[in-house]
Amino acid sequence: MESTNGRFLKATELDVQELCDQYRALDQRRLELDQHIMASPEGDQDQEALWQEQEAVLRQLHELIAQLATMPAMDSDGLRNKADVLARLLRAFGIDATAIDPPVMALALSVADDVARFV
Repeated sequence: MESTNGRFLKATELDVQELCDQYRALDQRRLELDQHIMASPEGDQDQEALWQEQEAVLRQLHELIAQLATMPAMDSDGLRNKADVLARLLRAFGIDATAIDPPVMALALSVADDVARFV
């Protein structure tokens, strides 16, 4: 039974790692799209396509954050990855607590719970 439980925990931790990696990749794509949108001239036909892709990326990021908030970190690597994602999100929103999206707050609380479990 323990070995099965150990495999489940490892699979869960891999999911946390995968979600964090996906977040980083999508966030990088979001930044690239921001740069392209800002650099494109007003009325450019490609600008609408860039905005549509940006909206899709933002929806995916939102979903990843919500998923990540529900998954506990099972070791220090998972905790470190979740904390990195949380730090990126908080830096993006600044320190204004009213600007924090509910899934971001849920992730912050999840990381706090994880830290409490490891300490």
